[in-house]
Amino acid sequence: MSGKPLSKRQIGHILHSETIKQILSLCGALSFCRIWPNNTGTALSHDKKRFLRYGLKGSADLTGIMLGGRSLWIEVKTGKAKQNLHQVNFQQMIEDHGGLYIITGNQHNPNIDEFSMELMSEHKRHTYVTNEIEACAKLCAVETLNLLNEFK
Repeated sequence: MSGKPLSKRQIGHILHSETIKQILSLCGALSFCRIWPNNTGTALSHDKKRFLRYGLKGSADLTGIMLGGRSLWIEVKTGKAKQNLHQVNFQQMIEDHGGLYIITGNQHNPNIDEFSMELMSEHKRHTYVTNEIEACAKLCAVETLNLLNEFK
């Protein structure tokens, strides 16, 4: 096989794509979340005269939803890649509004097993908190009914 060897950038792109495929496959087997690709970037127009931007700048590579309605965002980083300022700001917005934002790859979660453990751990923690909130809400409803009955 002859041809030019792949550049570091091309290898990085392949690793990034393969990591995304692994995460999509893993999450597809989980019952408590659904995820899909969230493509962003630029493309050349059909007339090849201008570049068109698509997607939200800084948003994560994958997005989805967890059981109970919590939003899920997954940013994949390979090699020495780090979040840029837009990505950091996007992560902050998601977390400020109660969403789950996970960075995976390289130094964050170097393998898919660690990623899946983090996702399942977060799901269990969130489920526990949600159950506690629901239990409190039910108790408040019962107490409210008791108070209303006292005034009848």
